[in-house]
Amino acid sequence: VTIQRFSERNSLTVDVCGLRLSGIQAVFDATWHHIALVVGNPNGYPQLLLYVDEKVDVAKNMSAGDLDPFDYKADLRIGYGESMRSSYFYGYIDDVRLWSVARSSLQVVDSMWSVESNPVGLEGWWQFDKANMAGIVKGVSGL
Repeated sequence: VTIQRFSERNSLTVDVCGLRLSGIQAVFDATWHHIALVVGNPNGYPQLLLYVDEKVDVAKNMSAGDLDPFDYKADLRIGYGESMRSSYFYGYIDDVRLWSVARSSLQVVDSMWSVESNPVGLEGWWQFDKANMAGIVKGVSGL
């Protein structure tokens, strides 16, 4: 999974298991934006949804054959991806969460600024508040 804003574009590009989405909403405007990517069945059918600031920026309906197999043993990279090794994320990243469930629109909006206690499906949370001596940032998940 890669979410990227290239320096020459003003919107986001998302790569998920062989599928690519190109966003429309401008995000290079010196303003913080909330970005959420949902892969799964939040609306009862398989979709890939990119949210920017509480609204769906772009969506794609999918079938099971549309996605390449997901490698659960692959490294988790925040700020760059396998297909974009020479191009790091152009901007700042803060408060990254990884869920094992497809979040609904209401859940995405409700958890935009905070996380409920004992959230179901929250697998990792990186707040990037402080780094250890090696420069590695650890979130509340300990990852």
